[in-house]
Amino acid sequence: MARRPRQHQHLHALLGETRRLARRNRRRLDPHVLAEIVALQSEARNALESGDDGRIARASATLEAAASRHLEPLRPSFLREAVQMVLLAVALAVAVRLFAVEAYRIPSGSMVPTLLPGDVVLVSKSAYGVRLPGGRELLAGPMPARGDVIVFDAPGRGVLIKRVVGLPGERVELVDEQVYVDGAPQPRSLLADRFDYWNLSADLRYWHPQSGNLYVEELGGRRHGTVHSRLLPRPRPAEGPFHVPPGHLFVLGDNRDDSDDGRSDGGWYVPLEAVRGRAARILFSWGRDGWWPGSESGFRFERFLSAIDELPAREEAALRAGAD
Repeated sequence: MARRPRQHQHLHALLGETRRLARRNRRRLDPHVLAEIVALQSEARNALESGDDGRIARASATLEAAASRHLEPLRPSFLREAVQMVLLAVALAVAVRLFAVEAYRIPSGSMVPTLLPGDVVLVSKSAYGVRLPGGRELLAGPMPARGDVIVFDAPGRGVLIKRVVGLPGERVELVDEQVYVDGAPQPRSLLADRFDYWNLSADLRYWHPQSGNLYVEELGGRRHGTVHSRLLPRPRPAEGPFHVPPGHLFVLGDNRDDSDDGRSDGGWYVPLEAVRGRAARILFSWGRDGWWPGSESGFRFERFLSAIDELPAREEAALRAGAD
């Protein structure tokens, strides 16, 4: 295909630029000026179709003169365009932060083995609809399901991440740490008598080893790991019943003996409007047993972009393979 002559290319570019400027500023332009520009654009297109170099040169000169006279003063300055781009980027970032996703860093071991201290979790803020800051519902969505890991605002406790166990109107009890919902036991089985992990002291910021019994629990048809202290006597005392009020959730940490959750202080519940979103994926992880030269903490590469309940499944497979 033959290459267009330079003056043809120039007129094509001029047509595109004048169309954009005229369309953007059509309400600011005098109707007579706008009609003149439209007529000159039409002549420019006809000249290009004719292929007549002289006609193209004349159309280019007249359209360029009109653009310089009427449209050039309306062209945004570089500074203005840069400011607009920055403001747009900030607005998009704020919108994503408010309505789409946010990152939440796991500060403690209350959700071991599902989440480890130092994990950074992506939270889907639209999983249960869209809410404005303050809890007002903007777009309705489904209610959190049993077994979901949610991030929520807890007055006096800050922002927490726990697992949904009880739904509005249900009765939850723990008998020897097995969960019962409305009298029905939720399936669980012992996976390993000893499970070792590193915990992080929130006050002194140091890592210390801990161990517990590792169970696989099933809530809402989904399996996940839970850890229970090996040092406490068995059987454990019963806890509850906890009667979940309408419009509220009952939550537990997966590290059942090291979690400030719905059992604390005589029982408390999460209002649905306090839920920020559902933990969707582990973005990355930095902590003990990770890799970084000369440091006891570093990147845990195996947790990069992992699904929330994916790692307990891996541990289950590895432990069962070792037993075989």
